[in-house]
Amino acid sequence: MSGSAPRAPGDSVGPRRPSGVVVRPLNFTVSCPMKLDTKARLTAAVLLGLVGGVALRLYNLKNFHMSRDEFLAAQAARYDRLLAVHPSAFTAVVTAILMVGAAVGLYELLVFVVAKVLTRTGEGGQC
Repeated sequence: MSGSAPRAPGDSVGPRRPSGVVVRPLNFTVSCPMKLDTKARLTAAVLLGLVGGVALRLYNLKNFHMSRDEFLAAQAARYDRLLAVHPSAFTAVVTAILMVGAAVGLYELLVFVVAKVLTRTGEGGQC
């Protein structure tokens, strides 16, 4: 037990609102641009997924005709070309930041283009 009496509601310490301040309730309604933005983002993600899937499939088809020894020789040459020299931590971090920035920038550019196309075709004006 602390030994002190409970405080009255008026004795509590904390920030007080000045008199005459009006607080508006939060508005969670979704406007039309948000629906357009969602359509554009979903379409851009699907398009990028399709492009990535096609690129991966083409890469695998390129290696499909090789024998085991040819494939291993190609992978060894790729390792020597790309990974034999280890970059410094600074270089790796800067490269990763630039690559992520380029990927996000490409995605946002694609979203912008898709949103413009949806707006021109009239799909953006419907609520």
